[in-house]
Amino acid sequence: MNFLNGWYGMVNTVKSVTAVLVIAGGLAGIFAIVFFSIFKIRKINANLAIMASTILSCFFMVPVISAFNNLVDLSVKGAIIKEGKAEIKAKVKALEKEKLENQITIAKQSIQIEALNDDIKLLENAQLSVQSFEKILELALLQTDIQQTLVRKESLSELSGGWDSEPIIITMKRLW
Repeated sequence: MNFLNGWYGMVNTVKSVTAVLVIAGGLAGIFAIVFFSIFKIRKINANLAIMASTILSCFFMVPVISAFNNLVDLSVKGAIIKEGKAEIKAKVKALEKEKLENQITIAKQSIQIEALNDDIKLLENAQLSVQSFEKILELALLQTDIQQTLVRKESLSELSGGWDSEPIIITMKRLW
């Protein structure tokens, strides 16, 4: 891209110098014709001097005007290109800034996600701990129920009719 920019700059410089040289040559030719007409041809015929200087001046004005138009065109194109380059540079800078802002936002969000993942792990551990404590408490309550239950055997002597052993009634009673 730099080669193309350099080539474009060199071509513009050559065109500008050529246009300036053509303008200078054309104006020098016009002045030479006017002076020649004033000092040489006027002595022969005044009408011929005016007509010859006018026709030849018009002939030399064509390349002068054309070169001047080219010079103005090059200047306008150069200004448009510079403006376009400045606009592109500004857009690139804005895009780079937006890219950096997006990277910062992504970094912040990844940190927040990591913190949330850590919090989730802590909550899972806490949930497992709560479940373990619930089981421990259930076992402790069962053990307490078993320890606080009174077991009593009572024999039923009236029912001892044809059985091998004496029937008993077991009653459990909580003490609290």
